[in-house]
Amino acid sequence: MFWMIQAIPLVGLLGFIGWKLRQARMDNREGQRRAALQQEAVELQRKLRRGEGTPDKYFAEAARIVQIRTALARKVEPHTVDADFAVATFGLTGERREHLRELFRRSDELRYSGSANSNGTVPEETRREVIDLLDSLS
Repeated sequence: MFWMIQAIPLVGLLGFIGWKLRQARMDNREGQRRAALQQEAVELQRKLRRGEGTPDKYFAEAARIVQIRTALARKVEPHTVDADFAVATFGLTGERREHLRELFRRSDELRYSGSANSNGTVPEETRREVIDLLDSLS
């Protein structure tokens, strides 16, 4: 009987240790997900600065960076972020808000219109505006 009574706190202690280990693994998984998203955003930013690719890829990658940064700021999944959610997250007003909405609009337009409309390159001035917008979201 004495040993059975002593087993009750032992079972409680083992349960607590198991719960803490599980919690640590879950925190580690979230950290890994955040690190992967940050790395993806850095790589996309590098590609945008080089100005490589067609306009449909350029604007899609720029919109993806906005989605990732918003997701990291709000702790949501990036694919759930739209222009209005990003505007609200970063508190953009005026010209910046319109640039962000225009970025998402162009990305959607080029994605759904097909590659025939996206030949060529993105003008230098447009690239500079997009990069300035993305830098202001940091």
